[in-house]
Amino acid sequence: MFDLIKTEYKLPIPKGFESLFSKIDFEKQDFITYSFNPPALNLYSLAVDGRIYLEKQNGGIERVDYTGELEIESLLILDEDDYLLQYKILYYKGELKEIEISLCEKRDNKKRKEVEREILLGLKEKSYFARVFEDLELLYSSVICGLLSIVRYVLGLLFKFTWFLQRVLTKS
Repeated sequence: MFDLIKTEYKLPIPKGFESLFSKIDFEKQDFITYSFNPPALNLYSLAVDGRIYLEKQNGGIERVDYTGELEIESLLILDEDDYLLQYKILYYKGELKEIEISLCEKRDNKKRKEVEREILLGLKEKSYFARVFEDLELLYSSVICGLLSIVRYVLGLLFKFTWFLQRVLTKS
């Protein structure tokens, strides 16, 4: 498992990548970390002042006085290629002391784009079995609704007949 980190802190951009990464809004970029023990799919914020805050499920936040090395990483998705970007951040009693870029690696995005395309096509195009199942479901619900309508009609006639009999028999 891992923890998610949203960052408001201005992270350094690797040298030579300034123009390429200028399009990326790092505040909207998700980072993950395995540094907190145990990782539990918590959401943390790296504030403008460099402090770490745990976002609680009830909507509140709690400051984390972390001491140690925090490693965060994110996959930056660009048009041409993807980049794996990793940072090592040194904390002492909750204060950011040092930050460095530990990895900036170009990744081939052909496989990711292919899987993404398959998922989108799968959402748009339904398989033959899905269409048959929908048709059967429509037929089944129509038959059930039709039968129940007939039963309601017959029961309604039966009730009207019993009321009629009651009126006729109680008048005399």
